[in-house]
Amino acid sequence: MLAFAVTFSILALAVGPTLLALGSGRGPAVHAIVDGFVLGLVPALIALRILPHLYAQLGSSAVAFLALGFIGLSIVSHSSGRLRVATSLTVGTFAVHSLVDGASLAVATRGGGAHALPLTLGLVSHRIPEGLLLGTLLLPRFGSRGTAAATMLVAALTAIGAISGERLLAHADSHLLHAMIALGMGAMLRVAFHRHSSLFHKRDFALGALGLLFGAILAIVLPVTKDVESTASTVRTEP
Repeated sequence: MLAFAVTFSILALAVGPTLLALGSGRGPAVHAIVDGFVLGLVPALIALRILPHLYAQLGSSAVAFLALGFIGLSIVSHSSGRLRVATSLTVGTFAVHSLVDGASLAVATRGGGAHALPLTLGLVSHRIPEGLLLGTLLLPRFGSRGTAAATMLVAALTAIGAISGERLLAHADSHLLHAMIALGMGAMLRVAFHRHSSLFHKRDFALGALGLLFGAILAIVLPVTKDVESTASTVRTEP
């Protein structure tokens, strides 16, 4: 089951860049829908599904780490001369997060059981907004080939995390792991909010708003998962 879970996780990650690449050059209406969708999906997903679990583990410092990730990437991105550094940091964040995702899939699918399917669905489904963010960040700067290369790197780390999953989670410091995830979520928020100041032109306002609404609704209905440490604990204690 793990092989199928990793495959679907990688495919879900690839959905975002693929959709953005197909929509590239198809006019402002398509861009308005996609931008609205990303802006509606990612912040809502983090606020409703991820931040509460991080807060349960880290307390108020979870918000501080998230803000640090957001502000830190904003500062690095402010100068055009630092754009490559900012992009590298963001891709690195996705890479680390992908490694943890692979490890979580390995733990969630171990031994099968009633927990395996819902946990796997939840872990896989949130790769779609990650892929959308990767595409949003990389496509305008590096084109389809560069974006595909970065996506393949992140996908490879999912597989590596799955192979060494249980050992990775067993030796990871819980607070450090959650702090890294919070920093990464802040960086992802920065990417999601970037370059949306001119999103809703009068001509495309309805389409952009529709995309935003659909993204927010999807964030609400996506399967919810426990945080990584809780997922690992749940599976380990099963008979």
